[in-house]
Amino acid sequence: MSEKEIDRLTDHQIENNKFQVQLALQTLKLLFLLNGVSAIAFLGFLGHKAPDQLSCAWFTGILSFSIGVMLTISANFFAYLHQANISERVGNRVDYLKFKNFSGPNTAISDPYFKQLEEKITKPFPRTFFWLTVILGVFSVLCFFAGVVLILQGFN
Repeated sequence: MSEKEIDRLTDHQIENNKFQVQLALQTLKLLFLLNGVSAIAFLGFLGHKAPDQLSCAWFTGILSFSIGVMLTISANFFAYLHQANISERVGNRVDYLKFKNFSGPNTAISDPYFKQLEEKITKPFPRTFFWLTVILGVFSVLCFFAGVVLILQGFN
């Protein structure tokens, strides 16, 4: 693989990662807004009610929105950790390819740094943070819908 091909591969990976990060951030912002704005709007509505008119369903609805916000913040943190893992993996891959292509064939095979890079890029990629982000995002959406249902029950 030539240096030009390595640069093209690196550019493609960088652009792909940028797109994925932007999409994930927009999704997490949407989840945060859904739960946060709903809770704030409903708290504003509750400010005009007398305390004896408030039902337990409304309080649990607000609690559900708040839990959704916390889950979204946690999902955002795990998305960051996942992106950090991807960036490290891409960097190791590029270093491996550059080292392999620009050193002699005997040097690359016997060098301990090369062997260490080879071990890092050949082991399976951990997707734990990705799945934690997805699961927390799904639970955040469920908390939003649970909050809406509970608040609607409070009106009945």
